Amino acid sequence: MSILGKPKYTFEDCLEFKNQYMPEAKRGQVQIVDAWGTFGQTNQPSYDIYVPEENCLYKHIVEEACRLVEGNDKHRKIR
Repeated sequence: MSILGKPKYTFEDCLEFKNQYMPEAKRGQVQIVDAWGTFGQTNQPSYDIYVPEENCLYKHIVEEACRLVEGNDKHRKIR
């Protein structure tokens, strides 16, 4: 369960995420934690996640759409 103000994930965690606009899950690294939600969504924390293969920063990904990648090593940059 997501708790506003208490995010599950932190800076540089490696996450897999998917939402209704993506045909496949993506994998990236947390760059920004929005602990109190964002503009139109204030029910749960969200994250800005960088996907290096696409050189793209996905913004405002809600916590319920994310899961921690097994073997996550936040000190290792994903490639």
